[in-house]
Amino acid sequence: MSIPAGAVRAMLLCSLLFFSVIDSMAQCVQKMQPETIPKGTIPGNAIPGNSNNDFIRGHLKYFPSGYDPAASKKYPVIIFIPGYGAQGNGSASDLCKIISDMDYGIPWNIEHNRFPETVTHNGVNYKFIVLSPQYDSYNAPWHYSTQLDAYITWILSQYKIDPDRVYLTGASAGASIVMDYVSSSIAHGRRIAAASFGSVCFDYQTYQPNGPAVVAAAGVPTWFVHCTTDGSCGVSIADNWVSQINSYAGAVAPRYSRLEPKPWGVPDSDSLLYCRGWQHMTWPSLYSPLTTSNALDPNFFHWNLQHSRAASLPVLLKDFTAKLSDGKVKLHWVTTTEINNQQFVIERAGADQRFSRLSAVAGKGNSSTEQVYEFVDNKPLGRISYYRLVQIDYDGNQQQYDAKRILNNGGEKSQVAVSSNPFTTELSAFVTVHKPQQVMFSVVDMNGKQWARITERISVGTAEIRLPVSNLPRGVYLLKASGDGISAVVKVIKN
Repeated sequence: MSIPAGAVRAMLLCSLLFFSVIDSMAQCVQKMQPETIPKGTIPGNAIPGNSNNDFIRGHLKYFPSGYDPAASKKYPVIIFIPGYGAQGNGSASDLCKIISDMDYGIPWNIEHNRFPETVTHNGVNYKFIVLSPQYDSYNAPWHYSTQLDAYITWILSQYKIDPDRVYLTGASAGASIVMDYVSSSIAHGRRIAAASFGSVCFDYQTYQPNGPAVVAAAGVPTWFVHCTTDGSCGVSIADNWVSQINSYAGAVAPRYSRLEPKPWGVPDSDSLLYCRGWQHMTWPSLYSPLTTSNALDPNFFHWNLQHSRAASLPVLLKDFTAKLSDGKVKLHWVTTTEINNQQFVIERAGADQRFSRLSAVAGKGNSSTEQVYEFVDNKPLGRISYYRLVQIDYDGNQQQYDAKRILNNGGEKSQVAVSSNPFTTELSAFVTVHKPQQVMFSVVDMNGKQWARITERISVGTAEIRLPVSNLPRGVYLLKASGDGISAVVKVIKN
């Protein structure tokens, strides 16, 4: 049977189109691997109010030579958050935007042979894993720390990553996402060995007023690169972050490369030390692999390798909970590593968050196995109160952990109480149960549309839950809770 000439031409055209798509992808990535991340793959990656898409929808992956997923060797990881123009749906073609949107960004450098295969630091050879996630959208109010934290947890479970050497970096909008993460909580900051920012646009006064204090308390090493004449994101944003972090005692002093316009007559070979023609474009300077005098020294790779969480944290805290039960507050915490640990000081505060010493528990000194600690406050404060741990080693050095919040309603029978109403970026509520159970919480608007939903396992007593509602529009909502013998509805207001 003969095939009509028109059909042959159509098949040839389809074949050419198919292979041209394959060829375009081959030209996009030769060394990095594109991977789509289907919705629901990463727990905690959902966008409140968006039932269609998760926040991170795919990523580009780079593994060094010799990487073996079945071996025990672990590698430092660079997580590069790209700029606003690299948003996409995580498909292989959309992931190419990560390369094309930012010349001289880390993925672009990898594809153009500008990325070092091996970096020697203090006599040790290191090779990096590089992951560059593609986010679905980046809109007001600009808080996606929960989703990025979920991604970090997920990649640590998927790849041979050294958890003490997680290096987080971004440029432009990507720098803002990085800053949002490390300044959102002490726990988040302490997951990161170092964070760097090319032209950050995230103004702490507008978006994270307590951010500098959090970065300081978490001990995050930071590096800001910003052009003084940046017309997209003013240099005052970086100036303010640096000065405010430095204002806190014990903070790791930020490294700040404040680039000036290139003077007339300076050779192009020195351009990495100055602003570029587009003053917002600082990432060629930040990510340059050069180790010469006409580049920022130490360079990105050597600066990161100076920092490791294992070196900076004498005590690694696995878990810390506070629970109200039978009129008493029970604190429970677990450590996985202790070095030179003298004691934990337990501090308490009322709603004003003015902490004072409550008690102390002796540490284990040196330990490489899990250690379990407990403390009971027999006379807790009424209503809202806070508890936090301050770890002190034998040299007098201290590290402070995130505070836990408790509601003591004095025997009132209310099953669900909101701690702050109206709220802004976080909706926190307390639920009281008389037996262990699953409790479902949801937030719906006055038209019945569901914006957030979580299910939590609650043990006996009163526990705090936090709903992911940072992207909720302003308005009036209903917080609903349901469980075994629990059915509560509370009106809440988002400012």
